[in-house]
Amino acid sequence: RTYSPPYVMTAIGDSDRLRAALKNEPGVRLYEQYALRYGLRYDVAASEDLSVPAYEQSVRMRYAQPR
Repeated sequence: RTYSPPYVMTAIGDSDRLRAALKNEPGVRLYEQYALRYGLRYDVAASEDLSVPAYEQSVRMRYAQPR
């Protein structure tokens, strides 16, 4: 499925580990190359003040089954 930019992704966790995971992801590296070649924007930023709304939908599993 194709999505039109801009994309904004938010992640919670150890910023060094998250940044390293992005750096080592082949798809992200490929996108960075396209961004440089075609003048697209790609930024990664860490924040100490982040607000993520709580998930309010059902947590009932649709596909997974308990062991």
